[in-house]
Amino acid sequence: MISTGLFAAILIIYGIVDYEYGYIAEFFVFYCVFAGIVSAISNPSIDTFILKATPSNPQQNSLMAATTHNVEKLLGTFTSLTLPILSSIGGFFFNGAIMAVSIFFLAQHKLQTFDRFQASQSTRSLQFGMIPRVINHYKTCPENFDILLSSAMLGMFIVPTGYILAPLVLRERFPEYGDIMAFMNISSWIGAVVATAMAQRFSRLIARPGKTALWLWMGFSAVLLMLIFVDHFPLLCLIVMVLGVFRVGKPLVYGKYMHN
Repeated sequence: MISTGLFAAILIIYGIVDYEYGYIAEFFVFYCVFAGIVSAISNPSIDTFILKATPSNPQQNSLMAATTHNVEKLLGTFTSLTLPILSSIGGFFFNGAIMAVSIFFLAQHKLQTFDRFQASQSTRSLQFGMIPRVINHYKTCPENFDILLSSAMLGMFIVPTGYILAPLVLRERFPEYGDIMAFMNISSWIGAVVATAMAQRFSRLIARPGKTALWLWMGFSAVLLMLIFVDHFPLLCLIVMVLGVFRVGKPLVYGKYMHN
């Protein structure tokens, strides 16, 4: 709750500064650093709710959380179409307000109490240092190390597609559509919502989520090559939508990782 509240404050403060003084590169760097710090605390904290969100198994709960996340991303991308009306300060205030509202929902969760024995055990384990404990964890749970490697590949090769490659294709081949770039992003999140919702529905049939995720990411690389040949903006949106489908690979293994 504290880190999410700080995140909301950072958004609103930066919006005011940007409105009053314009873009200042140094201040923007500080904004990115502080936003990264609070999100590094709030995101994992919120993720711990995922596994016990429902009585279902971790994989189903992870897929449910991914569907919820993708729907919110889709709605958030739609709201970006209102930025010409809201202006910069309006956009930051709007996002800050949403973060503030989320604190209300976090407050509805009952705080779990731990007995003193568990707390003292946890405190003693911290004395050995974080890095040795992490190394020991991966030694005793090699499955998690496999998932870690796949996540690294995901971050290096798949995530940059949405942030770098697709926008570059749009800029180089369809500069006249730059003002409606949001439609390309909307296409991506539509594909992601459909994929995670379907995977959640048929979760019981996915016996090997790790192998399924690897096949999905292999398919992603094949579809990615089609960006070389795209020659129409609607076709670009369609390809990006198909690429969005492959976002289902991460939640397939993420729930098990958190469970371990």
